[in-house]
Amino acid sequence: MYARRQTAQDRHVDFASVLDEITRQPAAAPENLRPLSFDFLDGLAHLASAHAADRRSDFIVFEPENERELPLLSTDPDEIARELQLSPDMSPIELARVRRRFAARNHPDRVAEPLRDCASERMKIANMLIDRALADASSLEI
Repeated sequence: MYARRQTAQDRHVDFASVLDEITRQPAAAPENLRPLSFDFLDGLAHLASAHAADRRSDFIVFEPENERELPLLSTDPDEIARELQLSPDMSPIELARVRRRFAARNHPDRVAEPLRDCASERMKIANMLIDRALADASSLEI
């Protein structure tokens, strides 16, 4: 005959009694333990500066020396569609990746002031094209 395994319900042990038992037991003294000194605010400042340095490389604003150096950004939907390289067999995940990649290069916050209106228009067109591709992809799944 097999013995039934004892459960916590069988023993009727409550959490408070477990804590009492733990506090009654002497703590084992760790060997070679030195006090740890850590300045929390200094560590936080270090992490913040490291994070800011990482983010700075992501956020590069193109500031031309003069108006002649401004790139010509097309707002033609056909050219933007070619730039996006959309295809009918793209999954929603791939389309989201295309959207993020385009935004990283063309978002109005990432270009010089004279280009912001054009960049905003390009983002609107790209989002419209990607949204249309997402709608087409979801209609194919049904």
